[in-house]
Amino acid sequence: MSKNVKHLVVIGGEPTIIREFYELLEYCDTNNTLQNKSLTITTNMTNTSKNLSSWLGSIRHFTIHASIDGLMERNKYIRYPCDWNSVINSLKFYKDTMKKHNNGNFSFAPAIQLLNIDQLTELSKFFIDNFTNENDDIAWISQVRYPIVCDYAILPTDYKLKIADNIEKEVKTINHKSTVEHLMGHANDLRMESFTEEQKKNYQKMFIQYNDRQDSFRKTDTWRKLLPELETALTKSIS
Repeated sequence: MSKNVKHLVVIGGEPTIIREFYELLEYCDTNNTLQNKSLTITTNMTNTSKNLSSWLGSIRHFTIHASIDGLMERNKYIRYPCDWNSVINSLKFYKDTMKKHNNGNFSFAPAIQLLNIDQLTELSKFFIDNFTNENDDIAWISQVRYPIVCDYAILPTDYKLKIADNIEKEVKTINHKSTVEHLMGHANDLRMESFTEEQKKNYQKMFIQYNDRQDSFRKTDTWRKLLPELETALTKSIS
C-alpha cells in the first residue's frame, strides 16, 4: 500500500479509533510516501489524534467525509452516544489543519431519514457556515430507505407537507445552488406518497415500538422529548 496506492478511501467502522489506520499513516510517513497520496476519511467526527494533524499536513490532499446527521442532541440520538462537543472540537481540528496546510476539504454527508428530515435545512446551513474553501460541499448520497421504519416516506401526510412547506420557505435564505436544488428535491419527495395509508400506519407503529424499546435502554433524551411534533403526528395517525 505504501508503494503502490495513490488514492486511499477509508470508510468505517470509525477509522479514527482503529489502531491499524494510524499504523498505516505512520508507516507511509516513515517511508516518505505520504506526499504522493490523496486520502478520504469517512468519520463521525467524534475522535481525532494529535499525530493526525502532522500526517494530514504531509499528504498531497485529504478530504474529510463528515457523517453528521443532526445538530446537538439530535445528532447524539441518531449516532448514540455521540457527544456534540466532540464533533465541534473535531470540526475545528480539521479546519485548522486545512487552513495551515491548504491541502484539504470537507464533504459533509448526512444520512437523511425520518429522524432528521425536519432539521435538514438548519443542518445544511450549519455545513455551509463551516465550509473552509470553494471545494467544500455537501454529499447528498445517503438517504435511508431501509429499514423502512427510518424512511421519511412513512410519515403522516400532514406532517410531511408541513416539513415540505418549511424547506421551500427556508431555501430562500440559502445561497448555495447545489444545496438548494437537493433540498427542493426532498421537498418534492415529501409531497409524494410511496405507501398506502394502511402500510404507513403499520410502519409508524413499528417505528414507535422500536424507538420506545431502544430508549428504555438509554440514559438520554427520548425521541418523544426531542421530537414532540413528530410524536403528536404519529399518535394522531395511528389512533
